[in-house]
Amino acid sequence: MVSEAYDITGIASPYRPILFYPGDINGAAVHAIRISDASSVKAELVNALRGSSDFVIALRATIDQELFVFLMHALMSPKYLVVDSAPVILVDQDFPTAGIEVLQQKLSKQGFHEVKFWPLANSENRIVVNKETSIDNDWTENNLLNSFAALDGFVVFDFTDPEAAVDAHVKLASFCHEYLDSNPDLAKAFSEYQSVKTKYEILKAGAGKLQQQLASSEKTVGVIRTKYKDDYENLFKWYHNEYEVLPLWYKRFGHIIKVIMGKRSFRSLFSDDVKKYKD
Repeated sequence: MVSEAYDITGIASPYRPILFYPGDINGAAVHAIRISDASSVKAELVNALRGSSDFVIALRATIDQELFVFLMHALMSPKYLVVDSAPVILVDQDFPTAGIEVLQQKLSKQGFHEVKFWPLANSENRIVVNKETSIDNDWTENNLLNSFAALDGFVVFDFTDPEAAVDAHVKLASFCHEYLDSNPDLAKAFSEYQSVKTKYEILKAGAGKLQQQLASSEKTVGVIRTKYKDDYENLFKWYHNEYEVLPLWYKRFGHIIKVIMGKRSFRSLFSDDVKKYKD
């Protein structure tokens, strides 16, 4: 159990922390939930759904159908971690590739066609901190302070002990703030970078919605074209099957009825050069 001394709600950091934490983080970090068995994950998932923080699921191994149902409930939550319009699932580095492919297929059948599987390893948009990581000034400069993208990215604190995770988060956040405080020009540039990035993400999200609307409109047009095409073919078949087989006298009688009703001129019955139908 995490003691009250490890309240992280007051810890500000330039990066976005992801913590394996048993309680509600009150929006201070992304709450990571490791799925292992149904009995343990149920209570934690319920707390995450009721909590105020975004959360993400982490998988150590392939899951059975019961755990897959829990995963589906998680992905449908508005609080679930989404990056570039795609939900994120954390997986261990040794998670079998075949298992990811099977899971992708199952998720696609449920409507989740784009899912990001993030191995618990360093990447362009995330840094992983665990018990093997020795956090000091050199490590911080080499891993986080070497680019704005890294400093503004995700840091996953992969610890089984939540207190150790919070300790690492506090230490790393402190190093980052000390560095930025001692370099005001860099801090200002980083703030401008974050502002531009936020605007870019808003525009990107808007563009994504427009693309979805365009795709939906194109699909609708395609359906309409197909529908009218079918109607045309059916009408054409009806014309040949029903009208063309009628006797000639019946068709001529129909023309006489049109003359009587004033819809056709009398002279048009005897000459093709005369306008047939009246305006």
